[in-house]
Amino acid sequence: MSPPDLFSVVNAVIPLMPLDFDTFTNFAPLRDILSSDNASLFRIAAGAFMGSSSAGVILLYFQEKIYYLPLRFRRDHTIICTLNHRSMPILKDLVLRKQKPVVIEKDGNNRYIETCRQMGVIVLVGEPTDSSVLIRAGIQKAQYILCLDDSDEMNAEVALQAEDLAVNTAHGRITAIIQVLDPRLYLMMRRQAFASEGSKIHLDFFNQYAIGAKILLGRYAPLCRPGPAPVPYPVVIFGAGNLGEHVLTGIARAWYGKTFPGGARPVIILVDREAEKIAGDLTRRYTGITRACEIIPISLDVHSAAFENGTFLDNPVLQDGFSAYICFNNDTVGLCTSLILHRFSAGRNVRIIVRVEHNPHVAELVSAAENLPHGARTLIPVDMFSLTADSTRILAGEKECIARAIHENYCGKEREKGITSDTNRLLVSWEELGTLTQKKDGIDGRQYQESNRGQAQMIWSKLNLIHCDLGPLTDWDAPGTFRFSPEEIETLSVIEHERWMQDRLKNGWRSGATRDDRKKTHPSIIPYEQLSESEKEKDRDTVRQIPFILSLADFQIYRR
Repeated sequence: MSPPDLFSVVNAVIPLMPLDFDTFTNFAPLRDILSSDNASLFRIAAGAFMGSSSAGVILLYFQEKIYYLPLRFRRDHTIICTLNHRSMPILKDLVLRKQKPVVIEKDGNNRYIETCRQMGVIVLVGEPTDSSVLIRAGIQKAQYILCLDDSDEMNAEVALQAEDLAVNTAHGRITAIIQVLDPRLYLMMRRQAFASEGSKIHLDFFNQYAIGAKILLGRYAPLCRPGPAPVPYPVVIFGAGNLGEHVLTGIARAWYGKTFPGGARPVIILVDREAEKIAGDLTRRYTGITRACEIIPISLDVHSAAFENGTFLDNPVLQDGFSAYICFNNDTVGLCTSLILHRFSAGRNVRIIVRVEHNPHVAELVSAAENLPHGARTLIPVDMFSLTADSTRILAGEKECIARAIHENYCGKEREKGITSDTNRLLVSWEELGTLTQKKDGIDGRQYQESNRGQAQMIWSKLNLIHCDLGPLTDWDAPGTFRFSPEEIETLSVIEHERWMQDRLKNGWRSGATRDDRKKTHPSIIPYEQLSESEKEKDRDTVRQIPFILSLADFQIYRR
C-alpha cells in the first residue's frame, strides 16, 4: 500500500483540530505558545473559524499550494504541452510507467484537466510559450518536453523558448520532442538542430499521424485477391486529412517498384470534398505515387444523398471487393460512413477500417453486431492514437526509429544469405531482441540495441559533417539515387570504424589475432589506417547503406 500524499494528510488533520485539541497542542512549538488557560478559548475560536467562509477561502489557498508543492522537487521529469485526445494516451502511458509528468494547458476549462488531477498529474494552466509557465513547470530540471499542439508553429515556438531557458541551467541536456507536420518547417527546424548541437537542448521530431499510419497498415494491410501472385483489391480512403494522407502514401509506397500479373496497376480511390485538389497536391509532392498505382479522386461530401445512396460504389473496379480506410477526425461521421459502406457491400470481399478516438466502445458494439469473431469482421474500429501511445518509443525520438531500421536492414541482409534465427539469434524483431540475455540465449540483446542506437546517433553527426540534412522521405527513388562522393565515403568510414571500435572496447572486447565471441577478441580493433583493404571496405559499405537504412525509417538525405 502506497503512503498517503501530503494533501490527504492535511485534509485528514484539519477537521480533527477542534475535536482533539489536546493532541494538536502537544506539538512542541505550540506547547509554549498555548497555555492551559487559553487552550479552551483557542478551541472555541478555531471551531468557529473552521465553520466560517474565511476558513473555506484559506483552505482552498492551502490546497492549491499543496497541489503544486511537488513541482519544487521534480527532477528529470517530462513536461507535456497541450491536453487533447492525442496527448492523453501518451500521458496515461507515462503514469502507468510510474513517471511523474507535468502538463501545461492554456485552456482552464479543458475537459481533460480533471482526469489528469484524478491520476495525480499536476496541470499548470497557462500558455506553453510563456517563459514563466515553463520555469514553473521545471523546464530547467526536466529531461523531456513534449509538444503536441495542433499548430506546428506553436510547437516550434515552445521548443525555441525552452532552448533559451535551458542556456543557464546546470542540469543535463533537455530533449524537446515536437510534432511538426509540414515538411518545410521540419527541414528548417532540423537545420536549427544541427546549428545548435552544442546547446543545452536536443531537438527531436515526432509525427503521430505518420507513425500511426505505419502501425495501422502493419496490422491491416490492404486485402489481396487470392492466387499464387496476389493482386491488391482497390483501396478506398475516406477523408484526406493528416491521417488519410499518410495512409495513402504508405500504401502507394509499399506497391512502388512492384510488378503485378498482367501488368495490372493497383487502384486507390480518394473520397473527400476536395479530393481532386488534394490528390493533385500529393502527386506533386510524392512523384512516385502515380508510378505505383492509379489515383481516382472522387470529390464527394459524405453527408450528400449521392453518398448515402451508395451510388459511388457502382464503380466497376469495386464490384469484387475493396479495402476501406475511414480517416475522418469526427467519430460520428466515421461510424456513419462505415455503416453505409457495410450496408451496400453485401456479397463483396471487403474490409472497413474506421478511425475512432472518442467513442471506442460504441464503435466496438457496431463492429460486434456482425456476430463474427474479431479476426473475421469486415468492420474494424481502431483507436488511432492508442496505436502511438508508447511513451518510451516517443521519448526515444528519431534515434530509436533509425536504430530499429538498422536492425531491420541487418536482418534482411542476413536472410538474403539464407541465414535463419536458428543459427543467428539476432534475427528477431526489435522487441524480441531486447528480451535476449547472455544466460538464456548466449547474446545480450539490449547491448546490441544500444549499439544500434549509438550508430543511429552517429548518422546525424556524420551528415552534419558533410553539410547534409535529414528530412521526411518524399522521393522514393532517393535510397538508390543518392550518392556520397568517394571523399565523403572515406571520411565517414573512418568515423564509423572509430564508433564501432569504441563500442566494442566499452563492452569488454579487445584486439586479438582471431575473432572469439566468448573471449571477446577481434582482429579489427585497431586504427582504421591499419586495417586491410577488405576490412576497410566493410566500413565503406556501412556508409553506402545509410540512405537505404534511413528510408526504412521514412527519412531521406538532403544536401544543404
